[in-house]
Amino acid sequence: MPTRILIVTAEPTLQAALQRLTAHGYQVKVTHSVPEARLALGTPAALVIMGADTPDAVTFTRFLSARPVPVPSVILGCGGELNTTLTFMQAGAVAYIQRPCAWRELLARIRSLLRVHPGCTPVQVGGLTLLPAAGACQMGGREVSLTATEFRLLVHLAGRAGERCQRQDVLKALWDTAPAPRLATLNTHLSRLRAKLRELTGGVDLIHMPQGSGVVFEVPPNLHIPELMID
Repeated sequence: MPTRILIVTAEPTLQAALQRLTAHGYQVKVTHSVPEARLALGTPAALVIMGADTPDAVTFTRFLSARPVPVPSVILGCGGELNTTLTFMQAGAVAYIQRPCAWRELLARIRSLLRVHPGCTPVQVGGLTLLPAAGACQMGGREVSLTATEFRLLVHLAGRAGERCQRQDVLKALWDTAPAPRLATLNTHLSRLRAKLRELTGGVDLIHMPQGSGVVFEVPPNLHIPELMID
């Protein structure tokens, strides 16, 4: 699956320039505003590239760095002062690049960030491996087919493995735009995710939904998942 990069800018010239990333094997999603970008994150992205003059850009940068699996952000500025650069870096941006800049330099920075940034690194929880850059999940070498919502839900719960999470808190974390869906919708996603994981664990539940409003994700330390063999 191609690495997905999310672009956030209302500037047509910058949009057109960054679309060239598709020629280098990346999957590019262009959005024009922060609200549109938040919705686009329903499908996980490995990197966000955003114009510094985008309204609410600093708030969105902070939001990206605070996610259960942080999404690295690169800010493209144009004649910005040092204070602007520092504001974005303090909000969690991994790079602030002044424009104009050479295309080869930008491409090299993107490749470097995708190689080393933790937001693109697989997250291991017991026998479960989350692949944020691809939006995929693997267990025992077998890939779990998840919807975008199921993947975000699994990332959130796996980041709090062993903790009892309140379902209202999960709703707020996963659906940060109003209005959030009802608890019944969350329960449906939880049930489907739980069933898919049970297929890979031989019937062992990784998601527990005790009476009340809590939900717990836990991988038993002695869980044995049959390894996928390639003949």
